[in-house]
Amino acid sequence: RALLADGQASPLARKRPTCDIGVSQSVSSDPVTVGYTFEYYIIVLNHGASTAAEVVVRDSIPAGTFFQYAFSTRGACTDTTGVLVCSLGSMAPGDSAVITLGLYPLTPGTIVNTASGVTSTIDSNLANNSFTRTITAVAPQAADLTVRQGHVPDSPVAGDNLAYTINVSNQGPTEAADVTMGQQLYGLPYTVVSASTNRGTCSADSGGSILCAFG
Repeated sequence: RALLADGQASPLARKRPTCDIGVSQSVSSDPVTVGYTFEYYIIVLNHGASTAAEVVVRDSIPAGTFFQYAFSTRGACTDTTGVLVCSLGSMAPGDSAVITLGLYPLTPGTIVNTASGVTSTIDSNLANNSFTRTITAVAPQAADLTVRQGHVPDSPVAGDNLAYTINVSNQGPTEAADVTMGQQLYGLPYTVVSASTNRGTCSADSGGSILCAFG
């Protein structure tokens, strides 16, 4: 330890300022769907006792995704040849920033995103300067509604009842929500006697249109 003549510690021997930049991530959803934009949220926090100067976060755009946008609650972000660079400036003890990264998944599979932060100030803990978040991209799912109908008798006579049977089914891998069906007959004048369904409800208006809601 270097001492001055009066016994005080030399400024050269005093402890240099240190910070502790920590990086973590969260995501808007997991799994994500191919063809639909999702977001990574990169959280940067100075856990240390001193100000972190010239804080920069870098994030290589993950394989299998297309860059959509990026912005930060402090500083500015730019996309440089597939690498997102966010310059956050100085961060006092306890200061934080959230970087939002919007990506478009191109193919099903695993998406691995790594974000790393550096500072020109001595960092007392380099172990938390980088964070990797892995999620899954899945193929889009879709419903596939089909409608078939028949009637009896085949050759009705004026004044007789004509019964239509309409089958609505979902052939797709995904549930179909809020399914409705409309039916309108054309040609000779007619009157709707009744309309019913084995699920949901059906109703007819004064014009002869039928609307069914299946849920």
